Amino acid sequence: MVRYWSLLFVVVFAAIGCSGGDSGGNEADIGSDASVQDVADVDEALAPDDLSGGTDTPANQDPAVAEDPAAETADPGLQDQDQDQDQDQDTDNGTDATPDGTANCGTCSGGKVCVDGECRCPITQEDCAGTCRFLGTDSDCSACGDACVGVKKCVEGHCIAQADPECLPDIPCVTNDDCPNGHRCNDALEPPSCQKLYCGGFDSACASEVFCLSRLCKDGKCALDCSERQCGPDAVYGESCGTCSAGWSCESGECICDSEDCFGVMVAVPGQSFWQGCNESIDSSCADNEKPYHEVHVPAFEIDKFEVTVDQYRACISAKVCSERIIPDQQVEGACNSDVPGRAEHPMNCVSWIQADRYCSWAGKRLCSESEWEMAARGIDGRTYSWGNETPSCDLAVMFENGHTGCGTDSTWPVGSKPAGASPYGALDMSGNIAEWVADTEHSDYTGAPTDGSAWGGGSNTYYRMYRGGMSPVDLRCASRESAEDNGGGPYYYWYGETLGIRCCR
Repeated sequence: MVRYWSLLFVVVFAAIGCSGGDSGGNEADIGSDASVQDVADVDEALAPDDLSGGTDTPANQDPAVAEDPAAETADPGLQDQDQDQDQDQDTDNGTDATPDGTANCGTCSGGKVCVDGECRCPITQEDCAGTCRFLGTDSDCSACGDACVGVKKCVEGHCIAQADPECLPDIPCVTNDDCPNGHRCNDALEPPSCQKLYCGGFDSACASEVFCLSRLCKDGKCALDCSERQCGPDAVYGESCGTCSAGWSCESGECICDSEDCFGVMVAVPGQSFWQGCNESIDSSCADNEKPYHEVHVPAFEIDKFEVTVDQYRACISAKVCSERIIPDQQVEGACNSDVPGRAEHPMNCVSWIQADRYCSWAGKRLCSESEWEMAARGIDGRTYSWGNETPSCDLAVMFENGHTGCGTDSTWPVGSKPAGASPYGALDMSGNIAEWVADTEHSDYTGAPTDGSAWGGGSNTYYRMYRGGMSPVDLRCASRESAEDNGGGPYYYWYGETLGIRCCR
């Protein structure tokens, strides 16, 4: 017990010394820190036996041995209890530590994301019995559903926009001079009236942005501020900035892919040589621009297994990267799949080469070269169609039949509907359904074409780009190649615009 009383004396002395007069702010701070460190040292020095009346360390014992916990005899029961407590703590915590010391949530469910070692809902969603729910624009706000955002308040289970009573105009005006301080004459109203500044609700009449709570006036109406949002409610009015396509979820105003298939499944094509162009030995329909039949070596690459769907392209629009489909002057009603409900899984058509190129770039891919496209379609055996040399039928491809497109439906089909017509590498609809843009510019034939599988640029019409495939009898052939203006214009786009779609390579 001698050591205990000695150490206690040190602590008391240090405490008295710290309180004995003011010798300056810095010295007082130093003394205080020192006393705290002394107490910490005392706590570390006192073993459990010291506090419970144990014996002192023998004089002839090595101090290092005395301080080593492994050298002391521990109670097995206490060790087991400590281990159980540690395990309980690990279980309660539910997180693991990564090598850099940060917490790892493991797998989060219900739409939650890992934040500081804890599975949480994105800030624009509510935790509803373990499942994240979107905020602000739907009903059920009084239960475990949508919390209301911006000026919306929960009224009988629904998020309802609340008008500012002071914002309601009630003084007719001709000029701003007719209005009290903090008001201006809003001549978008009928009749023009004085209105409080920066208070107008969503879609209310506005002569300028100063009348809108969002400070955005578009086409005479107070508008949402969705400049940095793809989806979910805007922060001011609580109105929706958009929804995400299937397979995507809205997180903090951004559409996030929920699976690896958002940008399309791809199939691998090994690097090898093949013969490109029309094989006159088995094909009697060879066109001049499909000649000469020539050998090309194509490095390994990947190609989309399916044509890009309407839903996949909509995700690019939601991301504010892609634009809506091209609208020809005399477009046939219902020919463009994005206009027709129920065609989310049909191929996206009515797009220009520029739009197709932009989509592939956004998806982390690129447009295929003509050589890549043709090799993926026919392989290395010189076949005429993607499935071989068998006569085309609606069992193998979405094609013209009895004077009608789409095997008599006058429409495209959902992508991948004809698995029997797959190419040697598993790509579907390489023959049939719609044609697909490729990277190459227009050339009248293959004279001087690259033999390394790369896209062929230059030529006399660099604003014309090639496209491959389609459902006409000629276009079902793997060797078929056509061209069109890259911006979707031109006098003949009415006839073929609806047939043009997208397939990407990587």
